[in-house]
Amino acid sequence: MKNKGQMFLLASVIMVVLLIALKISSNIPDISEKQRKLQGDFETEFFINSVNELTEVITISLYHSNISTNVYDYSNFTRTKLTERLLTFNMLFVGVNANHTTSQMNITLLNFLNKQIDAVLTMNGSSDSQNSIPDQGIWKTNFSYTPGNLYVLYVSYDGGSYNESIILDTPSGQDRYYGFFDVELQGTESTYKDKFQKSYKID
Repeated sequence: MKNKGQMFLLASVIMVVLLIALKISSNIPDISEKQRKLQGDFETEFFINSVNELTEVITISLYHSNISTNVYDYSNFTRTKLTERLLTFNMLFVGVNANHTTSQMNITLLNFLNKQIDAVLTMNGSSDSQNSIPDQGIWKTNFSYTPGNLYVLYVSYDGGSYNESIILDTPSGQDRYYGFFDVELQGTESTYKDKFQKSYKID
C-alpha cells in the first residue's frame, strides 16, 4: 500500500514537471518574437534619434567655422556606439556653406559609407572630382555663385552608380548653410534609410 502511494506521488511529480516543460517550450516562440519586436523598436528609435541629432549638430554649430567638422565628429561617435551594438552605420553627407560676401560655396563631402569612393560634384556647368576618398574620409572643394539665384548641385560617385541632386536656393544679402544627408542603419531585424536635405539661415 505504501509503495502504491509512493508510485502515485512520483507519477504526480513527473506529470507536473512534464506540464511545466510543455508550457515553457510552448512559450519560447512567443518570447523570441517579443525579443525581436523589442530589438526592432530599439533600432527604429535609435535610428530616428541619430538622424535628429545629426541635424541638431548643424543648428548648434551655425555660428562657428567648424560645422562640417562637428558633423564628422558626431558621425564618428554614432558609428562607434552602433558598432558596439553590432549595428552598421552608413552615411554620405554634403555640407554647403554659401557666403554671399565672397560669392563662394565651400563644400564638404563626408564619406561614412564603409567603402572607398570616387566622387564628382557638378554645379552650373562646372565640375570637380576626387578619387579614392577613404571610408571616414573628407573632401573639400568650392564653387563660385551669384547670390539670389537658384542652383542645383549634383552629387555622384562610383562612376555614376549613385546620383543625387541638392537644391540651393541662395538669397541675396544672406549666408546659407545646406546639409544633405543619406543615412542608413543596418540592424539585426531591418535596414533603416533616410535621405533628406535641410537649409539653415546664417544671420
